[in-house]
Amino acid sequence: IINGASVLSEINYINYLKNISLDSNRIKSNLILESLYNHPYIAAVRISHRYPNKIIIDVSERLPFAILNKDPLVILDRNCYVLPNIENINDYNIPILSKYNAAPELYPLGKQSLSIKIKNTISWLKTLNAKYPELYNEISEITLASGDEIILILEKNPTKILLGNNDTFHKLEIL
Repeated sequence: IINGASVLSEINYINYLKNISLDSNRIKSNLILESLYNHPYIAAVRISHRYPNKIIIDVSERLPFAILNKDPLVILDRNCYVLPNIENINDYNIPILSKYNAAPELYPLGKQSLSIKIKNTISWLKTLNAKYPELYNEISEITLASGDEIILILEKNPTKILLGNNDTFHKLEIL
């Protein structure tokens, strides 16, 4: 039994674990834990046994938080982990990041992004989401202009907000 799966289906995790014997009489929890912690969408996992024949796996998934506009798309969570593209990504209302360095070596799958500008932007977005969640939900795109100036493009009536590169939260408070 897998609990807590919302981004990916339970079947996805079961298929991922197929190479490990799931016979509960001979199972080694550390093998399952190690395998699941290598899955890019898993942030935390807990395993418990219900004898005689049940294994309960509780997962905490990384949730898509932003998308880097490059080919192929790069999905990032709130801690800047690079997640594999999923079919239901359109179900998530998350900002698209444009005009950032698209070098593939900066985005290792299942690891944190190596791009400093992406890390700074995700950190900025986390703060924005905490202070102004309704504004975060309205952002369609964040563009990085020359001089690292931030431009927000809102979803409704594609409104552009030019924030510059300093005192951005003060400007948002005024706005």
